[in-house]
Amino acid sequence: MLHKVLYKNSIDEITDALQNYIDNAPEAEPWQNANDNDKLAYKMAIKRLRTDVNMYDWISDEEESLKATFRVYWYAGHIMFAVPRKQYAKIALDTERARMAHNLCDCYGFVFDDENQELMYKDYKDCFGNEIWLRQDHPKCTIWLGFKQYHEFVIHISCKTKKYATELLKAIEGASYIDGDETWVQLEDLTHYSYLRSNKRICDAVNELLEVIQKL
Repeated sequence: MLHKVLYKNSIDEITDALQNYIDNAPEAEPWQNANDNDKLAYKMAIKRLRTDVNMYDWISDEEESLKATFRVYWYAGHIMFAVPRKQYAKIALDTERARMAHNLCDCYGFVFDDENQELMYKDYKDCFGNEIWLRQDHPKCTIWLGFKQYHEFVIHISCKTKKYATELLKAIEGASYIDGDETWVQLEDLTHYSYLRSNKRICDAVNELLEVIQKL
């Protein structure tokens, strides 16, 4: 049992015993009737809880600042590590959304809509909050990329004119207006899970959109 580790004779022995405990931890089993996406999300969450030192550094700082305790719980389709009812004191354990968001900024020149999320990524390689939004301004439109709840990734384009929105709609297969607003266009939704599973699909969709915008 884990408590036996504390009875070792030195800090080095305790450290070695803890590492051995982590390295040889049994495989965690997801809930009954979990689908493939659920199993992947659960596996990512357990891995982070076991190995993500940066995450625990951030949580320690937040708990001291807020005088509150983080808990693991299910919220809006995600396994969250959070202080209940605190909008900013939360991270999603079951997605590598922050890494993908940072990659989109590096590769395509997007910027974080919330600069504090970018600052957190630089220090801890993660972003707080229910969602992460990126944006990029163009002469005729602004592109919005959203890592939303329930593992939903969206691409929205705010157009300066209805005419330009119509041109985008015709040029991109699967595009549609958002809630009937003829200046807002959305592409088909994608998902965000692990970097390996989701990043290429997201980048391909963003790259296709940028190529269309350059031609119009």
